[in-house]
Amino acid sequence: MGARGRHQQSGRERSEGGRGIARVLAWTAGVVCGLILLFAGLNGLFGLFLHGPSEAVRQARIDWHRLQLSRALEEGEDPVEAFNRLYAERIARNARADQIRRWYQERIDRGAPLVLDVVMARYIVDRFGALDARTLPPGVYVGTVPIGPTGWPWRILTHYALFPRHGHALIVPPAEATRIPPVTVVLASLESDFKRLRRGDGDGDIFAGQAVFAPGAHGFPRPRDPVHGLFLLSADLDDVSRMLWGVDETVRRLSAAELDYQLLSRNSNTALGCFLAASGLAPERLAALRSDPLVQLRLPGIDRPLWTDRTRASLPACTGEATPPFPF
Repeated sequence: MGARGRHQQSGRERSEGGRGIARVLAWTAGVVCGLILLFAGLNGLFGLFLHGPSEAVRQARIDWHRLQLSRALEEGEDPVEAFNRLYAERIARNARADQIRRWYQERIDRGAPLVLDVVMARYIVDRFGALDARTLPPGVYVGTVPIGPTGWPWRILTHYALFPRHGHALIVPPAEATRIPPVTVVLASLESDFKRLRRGDGDGDIFAGQAVFAPGAHGFPRPRDPVHGLFLLSADLDDVSRMLWGVDETVRRLSAAELDYQLLSRNSNTALGCFLAASGLAPERLAALRSDPLVQLRLPGIDRPLWTDRTRASLPACTGEATPPFPF
């Protein structure tokens, strides 16, 4: 074969290789788009099933407004102005702390979805200094943080389509006569080890353990992940007191147990469920949380047991019948 023939053959091979790569890339893009559309469709159907068409559409519009305002806050909009744009008609213009708390309490009483978004969080910190029992009814909550890209427009897909979340526990103590205690957040890292305490520049690094729930703590809304869900686990002040008194010991025992979890089940949500179970929370409250279909969808793995020998020895409340791990 002459030089010209070899050159033509080499050109054909390169062309075929290029077409093969293009086919693989097109197939991959199709699969990713298909999964996003599937998750978005399931998310939409689930919202329709839970809240009915009119409420689902209304909630979608509000969430879209939240996402738009998160971008405005990122670009420097005043938190008070952003709050008034979103909440003036729903709560009040320049709302007082007691008005915000009453609004949350009314949603709890109605069984409506609870959300702590960056617009509300920024306004509360700007006006009142901290998020505490002045603006959020006391209780034990489970919060959900989206997992995925947080740049624009990825945060839209993360919120609407990629629905698995990373969970954390929020303990909101009641106001006392002489002070207002801070809110405590407890969560497991995404690093497969509850012992790993990772604190960086205060920009929401994921850690395992507990911290004051304030700007910079993981789970506190910020423009890049602006909409966080909340589930009220218990409004019983005895549960709040029990968890506050026992949180240090429970976190220490979780750390000593050397929990081994992964991205799928058992995962950081499973470790969070273990913390809640080991904190002395009434079993029926935890069972109600774990059986909630929205919780199972948003926090996959929270209803799984941790059954390592070390966990069984030190944290029996976290173990169950040994079953093989499943993705969810």
